[in-house]
Amino acid sequence: MSLLRLMLAVLVIFMLVSTYVGGVMAGHENPFQQSYYPHEVRFFKIDNPGKVPRLIAETSDTPVVKGLHLYLAPVSVDDVKEARRISPAKSLKTLGSIYTVLLNPIDDGRTPFASKEFRQAFASFLIDREALAAGLGDAEPLYIPITRYHPDYRFVIDIDQRIRSEWKPNEPVVKRALAGYLESVGGSVEGGRITIGGGEAILTVAGIEGDAIAGVIAKHLAENLEKLGFKVKTINIEANPTRLRDVEAYQGVNVVVERLDLLDYIFERLRNVNGIYVGLDAYDDARLAAHIYLKPGDADDEASRAAQKLLNGDYSGWLERMTLIRTLILGGIDESIRTPVMLTYQHYLYNDDYDQGVENMARSPITGPFSDVFYRTVKLRLFPWNGWLLVGLDVERSSAYNPVLGLTDKWGRNLWMVLSDSASVFQPYNGSWEVNRVVWMEVESPDDGIIVPSDALTISGDGRLVKVGEGVKAKTRILYRVLLSHFHHEEYMSVADIIYPYVFLKEWTEKSSENDAAYDAELASLMGEKINSLVAFRVVNITEKPIVISGSYNGTGLIPWVEVYLNYRHGDKTVLASYMPPWSTVPWELLVLTEEVVKSGGAAFSKSEAERRGVPWLDLVRGPSIALLEQELEKLSKSNYIPPALEELVKPEEAAKRWSALKKWYEQHGHFLVTNGPYYLSSSNATMDIITVTRMPTYPLGVGSYDYLSIPRYARITAESSSGALAVKKGEGLLLNVSVEVEEIMRFARNFTKKWRPSYMADVMYFIADEDNHVSYVGLAGSGGEEGEFVISLPPDITSQLDAGNYTLNMVATARYKYFSWPETVNLMLPYLKSVPLRVVGDGEAASSAAGERRAGLEFGAMALLASFLAAVLIVLIRRASRARHT
Repeated sequence: MSLLRLMLAVLVIFMLVSTYVGGVMAGHENPFQQSYYPHEVRFFKIDNPGKVPRLIAETSDTPVVKGLHLYLAPVSVDDVKEARRISPAKSLKTLGSIYTVLLNPIDDGRTPFASKEFRQAFASFLIDREALAAGLGDAEPLYIPITRYHPDYRFVIDIDQRIRSEWKPNEPVVKRALAGYLESVGGSVEGGRITIGGGEAILTVAGIEGDAIAGVIAKHLAENLEKLGFKVKTINIEANPTRLRDVEAYQGVNVVVERLDLLDYIFERLRNVNGIYVGLDAYDDARLAAHIYLKPGDADDEASRAAQKLLNGDYSGWLERMTLIRTLILGGIDESIRTPVMLTYQHYLYNDDYDQGVENMARSPITGPFSDVFYRTVKLRLFPWNGWLLVGLDVERSSAYNPVLGLTDKWGRNLWMVLSDSASVFQPYNGSWEVNRVVWMEVESPDDGIIVPSDALTISGDGRLVKVGEGVKAKTRILYRVLLSHFHHEEYMSVADIIYPYVFLKEWTEKSSENDAAYDAELASLMGEKINSLVAFRVVNITEKPIVISGSYNGTGLIPWVEVYLNYRHGDKTVLASYMPPWSTVPWELLVLTEEVVKSGGAAFSKSEAERRGVPWLDLVRGPSIALLEQELEKLSKSNYIPPALEELVKPEEAAKRWSALKKWYEQHGHFLVTNGPYYLSSSNATMDIITVTRMPTYPLGVGSYDYLSIPRYARITAESSSGALAVKKGEGLLLNVSVEVEEIMRFARNFTKKWRPSYMADVMYFIADEDNHVSYVGLAGSGGEEGEFVISLPPDITSQLDAGNYTLNMVATARYKYFSWPETVNLMLPYLKSVPLRVVGDGEAASSAAGERRAGLEFGAMALLASFLAAVLIVLIRRASRARHT
């Protein structure tokens, strides 16, 4: 090792020890290192993807910054291999596309797909998913529209694994189903050819234009249909990667291979409007499953009703959600005209060099590096708390830089994830929304509603804040703690900043006249329902928090406590609390400035409204909007303008300081994009955006705030005490011991390995399913006392309710873990399933199993109560811990 490397290694060790002692062990923040890791992030376009491996190989921080750390364009497996041959590259593997097959039931008199029995046989026993996947490289068979990387997969993992073992090519079964259809329509098979109504039965199979994988699937289907006796014509059609078409769009086409690109599918719905996410269900398993399985006109069947309840959040807790998800999946398998066939993956190259590479990357297995937490964890290996993160893209910038309805393209989304600080962020490993800058402390949504305090504020018709008065009710109350900080222009946030977005949205989503200048139809479609659900809000208190950095800063942070009352409910409290929080990522005066420019007719917030009006799309960084913003700023600053809604909250001298600070920022930086995030836009030209870390002392989330998400752990069941099938007599109890291991992270310098070890840091959910996959009982295993030992208890009152017969006891293990003093988190990806046959024995039968007879008396009821109590305590502790990081 060179002297330079030795010195750097010592420095890194010293910094790590300092962090653990001064920051981690005392709390989650290191007071000397505010904000996130790289001190600068550069986004730039790479014109020739073939240069990416060479750029990775040439990466250097000194003396000239050059090269590449991450390439945000998917590459093939072969490209990954080639890149690794000539550079220190590795790839982030994420979900790519779901391929489905539509079996068109619209009957032209010669299609068998009007027959439910034939559709089921075709989907289950004609398509050889495993053979297709084996020949397609980085792909795997898909049997249900929930992948093992979705959190609800743990609720249906037994269904998926059962049909994986049962759905194998079976030509006789398919032929029997076909014979039944032919008999019903008077068809026949002569000389190996099918005729219906006296004419040859011709089917059309459609692939996707320019899609080789779809072509392989279409060819496979066509060949198997020809073996059955159909004459097959193949065509290619254009795909829509973000949504599947209605069946009516495929007139005359009998079998259609379709593709859903998951990244595009999610980001078509998920939008960030001034730090508040819209489309919170974009990642939702239920939405994806319903999109694939359900067809128009199914509103009255059980699966569709379950889907509607899931999409509306009309359920109470995870137990009811589990029942609804299983109903949707089982109904889809039974009734749907679509069947999932294949899941493909995408790969994103990154620099893995020991010195010049990157590490510590928290990312979603569904969207990969396209997530907020990615940029809040990734760091340079050589300079963990500094360095230039170099991010290459394969696209030009195509969206305007405005925080309301801009930054919507691939480039802009990534830039905004770094520049802005959202109220909440997506938790990549358990599918929930996690607190970021707005912490929900209490969430209540009782069935009979909540009386709103009379002094809470609402927005009047003329845009002013007025007391709501007596006798007003709401469905939900949420108490938030809002973590304030300085904006980039050095003014400290206030209550006015977090309240004014409510007024803004009310104004711009309600149309007062046909030519209302203060209305944007796109904003109304995104946020209208949200703001209309707002009943009232109330600032309960403002607490102070000392911020002391020895020798450099001694100040006070302010934390408003705000109650928000909504006419909105949802079964997932993280979705409910993230729905309409009091938050803004830009100062109130900047929102006012943009409003005045748009009202004057010089620009529009959204691209669609700009095109409709024939004006520029509002851009705070470049283009014709800059001159308009500058002119309007001069007018507003001269009068120290305060909007009517804020006249009681903002004093004239405070307004003067705000307008002056905004002018100073523009004079120094040449743009108006001021936020309160960890980075600010320091340079923007035709080929590159450079963003620089702020390191503000008042920034509330220090280095490492999301490091506990960087390396996911997984759990597995290594043993259970039954040693075979179980049997229990009705009305008697049963105990089962389960051994669980969880991955432990072993760190060494800049690398890590994983090691399995027995651990209680896991959840073991168990449920009893009958032969029709219906669930009779669900529970959480309690701790068995020994490390990694869990106890499953079936109390007598449960077994007495089960009919005698055969069941399956399914045990699903998922990991929990803590990283020093960070909050405990749960990883629901890649759950582990262990299934054991269970026989419930009726009166007069002997109950035995390979493990021997297990009987219990009153102690089983006590154990069940204890397990339930421990589960409830566990849930409370997890919720409290998830808030601890932000207190």
